[in-house]
Amino acid sequence: MKIKASLLTLAIINVLFSNPSAWGQIQVTTMPEVTAVDLVETILGGGIEYSNVVYQGAEIASGVFTNADSTNLSLSCGVFLTSGSGNNIPGPNLMPNKSTNNQMPGHSLLNSMSMGPTYDASVLEFDFIPQNDSIKIRYVFGGEAYNEWVNSYVDNDICGIFVSGINPNGGFYSDTNIALVPDTNLSVCVSNINNGVSSPGFPPTGPCENCEYYNDNTGGQSLEYDGFTTLLTAKLAVIPFEEYHLVIGAADEGDHIYDCGIFV
Repeated sequence: MKIKASLLTLAIINVLFSNPSAWGQIQVTTMPEVTAVDLVETILGGGIEYSNVVYQGAEIASGVFTNADSTNLSLSCGVFLTSGSGNNIPGPNLMPNKSTNNQMPGHSLLNSMSMGPTYDASVLEFDFIPQNDSIKIRYVFGGEAYNEWVNSYVDNDICGIFVSGINPNGGFYSDTNIALVPDTNLSVCVSNINNGVSSPGFPPTGPCENCEYYNDNTGGQSLEYDGFTTLLTAKLAVIPFEEYHLVIGAADEGDHIYDCGIFV
C-alpha cells in the first residue's frame, strides 16, 4: 500500500511541475497514472481495512483532483468519477455541452434510480471495515446537462452511493443509496437539484427543484461543468468493525454525451 501511495504522490507532483500554470487551477490525474486502489485509499484515508476493489468504466473517467481551493467545488482535493473525461473538469466554462463519449455501458444500480437507461458509468466499489458507528461521505455532483436539460427525460444525469451490510437497527442494507437530496428520499440528479431550465450561456432563474443545494457555474472561470450541487453529506449508521460494501458512481442518462461527475 505504501508503494501505491508513493506512485500517486509522484504522479501529482509530476503534473504540477511539468505545467507551471497549474499552480492556480484545479489539477486532475486520471488512470492509469493512479489506480483504483489509490482512489479507495484517498476516500478512506489511513487505518481503514479494505478489500475487493473493483472499478467499472473508462480509465480517463476516473482519478484524483487537487488544488481545488480556488474553485466553487467546495472540496480542495479528492476523487472524481465521471461519465466522460477527467480532463474536461478544469475551467473556464466555455462550452455548454462538453462531452467525451467513452462508449461504455451504464450500471444496474444507477439504472434502478433513473428515468431511462444509463451510459458511460464510472463506478468504484470495495469492501471496508468501519471503525465508528456511522459513515459520512462528503461529495459534490455536477455536470454539463445543467441547465438546458433540467426536467428532461434525456440527460437527467445521476450519481449514487450504495451501501450493503448489517443494519444496526435490524436487518440488512442491500445496495441502499445514501446519496440523497437532504431530508428527502430523492436521488441526486440533474432534475432533482437545479434552479430551473435555461438556454446555454444564460443563468437559470427558476422555477427550481431544491435550489438551495445548487450552484450555477454559467461563465465560471475555474471549472468547466455548467452546474454543481453544494457540498452534500451521505451518512448511514453502521456497526463498528463489521464488513460493509460500498459502491460509488455516476453516469449519463439517456445517451453518452454531456459529461457529469461525482467528486468525493
